[in-house]
Amino acid sequence: MLPELRPSGAALLRLRLSVYLPWRHASVILAALLCWIAVSPANANFPFPSPGPSNPYDYQNYMFITNADDPAQFPPSDLGDDIWKYSSKTACQIYSPPDQKFFENCSAEVQGDPNRTQELKWVTGASIDRAWETTTGRPDVVIALHDSGVKWNDVGAMRDLNNKTWLNRGELPVPDWGSPNPYCPNPQDELDCGGSGDSRVRGAAGSPDTDYNANGWIDPEDLIFKFSDGVDQDGNGYKDDFVGWDAYEDDNDPFDEVQYGHGTGEARDSTAEVNNGGDAGVCPNCMVMHIRAGDSFVADVNDFAEGVVYATDNGASVIQSALGTLNNSRFAQEAINYAYRRGVVLIASAADESAGHHNQPSVLEHGVTVNSIGEPQLPSSQPRSYLDFRGCTNYGAYITASVPSNSCSSEATGRTSGMAGLIYSAARNSVAGGAIADYGALDGSGGVAPGRGVSAEEVDQIIATTADDLNFITPVDYTARTGFPTPTERYPASEGWDPFFGYGRVNADRMVRAVAQNKIPPEADITSPRWFATVDPDSGPVQIQGTVAARRAANYSYTVKWGVWSWRDTNAAPTYITTG
Repeated sequence: MLPELRPSGAALLRLRLSVYLPWRHASVILAALLCWIAVSPANANFPFPSPGPSNPYDYQNYMFITNADDPAQFPPSDLGDDIWKYSSKTACQIYSPPDQKFFENCSAEVQGDPNRTQELKWVTGASIDRAWETTTGRPDVVIALHDSGVKWNDVGAMRDLNNKTWLNRGELPVPDWGSPNPYCPNPQDELDCGGSGDSRVRGAAGSPDTDYNANGWIDPEDLIFKFSDGVDQDGNGYKDDFVGWDAYEDDNDPFDEVQYGHGTGEARDSTAEVNNGGDAGVCPNCMVMHIRAGDSFVADVNDFAEGVVYATDNGASVIQSALGTLNNSRFAQEAINYAYRRGVVLIASAADESAGHHNQPSVLEHGVTVNSIGEPQLPSSQPRSYLDFRGCTNYGAYITASVPSNSCSSEATGRTSGMAGLIYSAARNSVAGGAIADYGALDGSGGVAPGRGVSAEEVDQIIATTADDLNFITPVDYTARTGFPTPTERYPASEGWDPFFGYGRVNADRMVRAVAQNKIPPEADITSPRWFATVDPDSGPVQIQGTVAARRAANYSYTVKWGVWSWRDTNAAPTYITTG
């Protein structure tokens, strides 16, 4: 149990639990790095580059790029106007001419000091380009998307997702295409002439090949139509769950029947195949598990919770949840706790009403909640910033970090889920190379699955502690905007955490390097008072409960801080009081 706190005053009670430990630098890191460099390729295609003579399952040896400054490796051909979100460079470096993207010119006089910390050296995005030099993801890292389902009939979407959909091998037969009938008049004809191999895969002679949903190509839904037999082959309690589950209608096809499209867009944000003419996912070599939790952004929280349990039990590492629910339930919190204890992180949306209200299930415990920042939405005075708070996104005491994105908190959730996938991928790579210990081994008899690499809390801490801090409170004259009829100011980002930007703008490169360099932060989790608890700071001491852990270190120390905070009154960060 942690010490009792005695706050006084009104407004928000902001709690901090910090753990400190010396970073360890083992000699095996250097050895692993030398081996890695020796086998690294000139570049890597997406999603499944050829490893040459290497074992294709040694993903750590080839699923990364070697130089983000090499135009043959970055940006991919389909990044397009999203390049600013992925970049570690300034707009003046990535655009030509730069005045097309919010800079009238790139002289020092207009830009100001290029090293100015308030503008984070004018970097536009989340440094995903540099993160890809460490990893582009791994196919054994699965992101479970909880949303409106997937549009199998969307040609553009399936170009990005067809090869990226997780398949449950426990329910499917071993692929056996065999060879075509040599006497077939036209082997390329859409009507197959039969041949060797599994007839269920080949289809009957003279019948449409294997496009059972008649959408023009072979896709995961064809597997659902062809192989569903009502038998739970793998005994997981879900019959014929080949690609995920439809928790909304309780069946095995998470098809977006109403064509809402939100879930499909979310899948593309996090896991879309790259260099194929579509969109570009942040984790292009991760796989996506489709969980249909509703038919729109709004869902029943119990359908979401069922999907969380399913995803956790079936090997997902990330729960991607850019939705809001009509309700709250104990089942939802227990499902999230279940995933959290087994090393599965929840990435959740702050929602998009430009307000500070709660969004379910994002404000439940053990989630990473994100919102949106980015390029200017309205004309403003020079210098133009890529750190503008998006007018559509939400804010509040539950925000972990802000994410460069256009489509508000939903896109921020998708992009961050991809970054979480990169963290898990970097962890698996580092475990394979001997640079870090697998968390499952450190956890003793705990619930984190062997091979996952890191825990959910470690992922949360990595995202928070590697974020680039934003501070627009001082100096005040720099926050003023003179290009409007009425002078305006930025949203009041304070040094350290604040409710508009959380701990700052996400930095994917720092995330994966923290793992690769064995600089994984310790764990800190406050469990009481719970989010919805009513606390009267004048009624006496408030009991704070939580856990701390540093399983990767021999010793550690911790502090508990509390502070009363109200941005409306002072636009200043709280003065934290250390207890214990």
